[in-house]
Amino acid sequence: MFHRHLVRSLAAAAAFALSARVVSAQALNPQDVQDAIAVRAEITSEYAKWGKARLAHDRATFDQMLAPDFWVQPQPDGPKLERATFIDRIARTGAGPALVRFESHILTLQHLADGTWVAVITEKLEGNRTTPDGATVRSASLWITRDGWKKVDGQWRIGFSQGVGTQVWPTGNPPFADWGSAQ
Repeated sequence: MFHRHLVRSLAAAAAFALSARVVSAQALNPQDVQDAIAVRAEITSEYAKWGKARLAHDRATFDQMLAPDFWVQPQPDGPKLERATFIDRIARTGAGPALVRFESHILTLQHLADGTWVAVITEKLEGNRTTPDGATVRSASLWITRDGWKKVDGQWRIGFSQGVGTQVWPTGNPPFADWGSAQ
């Protein structure tokens, strides 16, 4: 009896493994891979545009890139901000350090059934602030976010952004060999 149960368990495990390979093979359809590579390149270009807009506090670009129902949740356990509030915050100048670097890099990209592409990214930010004695101090922060992108009328739009984690270094660069720095 034990032997029969063991054989059935092994047969079930083998069937599961085979089905996982079939699903995996379907997910690696060459056309799907090519589509994902193209989408990654397109969204990477959109992140570069977003970074330039952030440095310039470019309200028009924010308005163009964010979907009408966009929301952001900067901290995993924090409140969600609606589109207008978020744009008001990031378009403002003079509040806090002057942003001198805003770079994004896609870590993972996943295509959902509703057509949304979800990117998990790193954001490297640097800012300069002036101390009361006139010295310039550089601060840095690293953000990990989960962003939803969708094409609307042929244009990529950001539907949401969820902060996964962040760390701030108030003076100087983080201790990462690949950090680099804004000039």
